[in-house]
Amino acid sequence: MKSILIIIIALISINANSQVIELCNYETDPDEAPSGTYFKDVNNTFTPFLGTWQYTNGNEVITFKIEKITHYYVTENQT
Repeated sequence: MKSILIIIIALISINANSQVIELCNYETDPDEAPSGTYFKDVNNTFTPFLGTWQYTNGNEVITFKIEKITHYYVTENQT
């Protein structure tokens, strides 16, 4: 039973080829990141900026709604 568990864990770890990188700590251009890189706000850096923000200038009003959206990478759509 123990060997089956080790084999299952080994197969899962072989298939997991992505690398999670904190979004704000990436030193170079994100477009140059290795294939399979997943950027995530690990330390909740953007949490204080979430919500609805409003800018008023005279009679002009601009409203911004900022939220975190989880984006899932779907390989079947990639060419």
